[in-house]
Amino acid sequence: MKKLLIIALALLLTLPLTVFVEDTPGGDALVFDGEVFTALFLPDGRVVYVPNKKGNTLARDELRCVDRDGKLLWSCAIPAGMQYWGGPHQLTDGSFALVNTLADGKRYLEIISAQGEHLRSQLLPDEMVPLLVAGARVYGTLQGEKEHQMFQIDLNGQAQPVSFDIIRPNSAVMWAWPKGEGHMLLIRGKASDLEDFTQRTADQALVYLDETGTETLRSAYLFERNLLHGFEPDAAFNQLGGLTALVKDNSGDKPFNTFSIHVYAPLAEVAEDWHYAADALTIKPQLIDQRPDGGYTVWGIGKQAESDSSGFVFRMETDAKGDIQSFSAKQAEGCRMVRYIDNQPHVFYSFGPNSWLAPFDTFPEMEIKVEKLEIDNHG
Repeated sequence: MKKLLIIALALLLTLPLTVFVEDTPGGDALVFDGEVFTALFLPDGRVVYVPNKKGNTLARDELRCVDRDGKLLWSCAIPAGMQYWGGPHQLTDGSFALVNTLADGKRYLEIISAQGEHLRSQLLPDEMVPLLVAGARVYGTLQGEKEHQMFQIDLNGQAQPVSFDIIRPNSAVMWAWPKGEGHMLLIRGKASDLEDFTQRTADQALVYLDETGTETLRSAYLFERNLLHGFEPDAAFNQLGGLTALVKDNSGDKPFNTFSIHVYAPLAEVAEDWHYAADALTIKPQLIDQRPDGGYTVWGIGKQAESDSSGFVFRMETDAKGDIQSFSAKQAEGCRMVRYIDNQPHVFYSFGPNSWLAPFDTFPEMEIKVEKLEIDNHG
């Protein structure tokens, strides 16, 4: 466990330094009462979130729900916790589930009703990292030095081994998020054992599970990808019946200013991949949708330079062949893109003194150029 935490910290330290601003936007922005630690943004305009404690060091003991105007709908006391894998998750009956790590290291699944009543705390198995809610189940992985074992845990804490056809069993579930009527899982194979972790590689997969938790034909795969590269946690259902995924490339002279779009037919068969580079220090795609005309809209973030106020969010539209049709960048430091009302992308700033959420067009334009590269690199 200690080794995994050291590697995670080292990965974070490889990213360019970001300095965050405290200005809140006007217009239709939702401004929170204080700082948000982790949140669930719902299509109907509600936000369910864990508010941060002063200094980001104290245990957090509350779950809140606000409407699109920021009005508090309910507040629920929960056992004081320090970490919440994946944040709040909505269950099919409208209630909410939250994996909560207490000060003693024990992990519990907190179940909160749709009206904000704390229903129960369910103890979860030890040693699994991470623990991620997806539908009416939690996915966890025992990550050993030699082998990984994935588990599926029901809402009563009962665990059983699980595997997926798309990737070998010696793998770990790294992230999960709702998609359509089901959920997406990001899975990574056991990494190579090179001493330099920045050179380690592993297979990666995206798999879509339907509402029953059954693996579908919509999947994506990368072979032996460097751990600093790989899938972003979003994908679009495409017109081929497969997935279209966002991929961090991190290659070349500027390792953080490139990304790609990979189009997969069913069963992770690569149909297309398109590569892009920005005239910026960093660029990171975060959300993708396919439009009815077959083209794609990509949303993400970046940083123009190392200065304190050079952060931006962007929207890029392509045609069905991946050629860029439009690109718009807006000045917004320290933010990320999230799906909110009607699943449409919004800009979210999670830091203090007040977190906020605002439409993309709220912000001033910024001059950033992106070009499509002529690279053929399947896998």
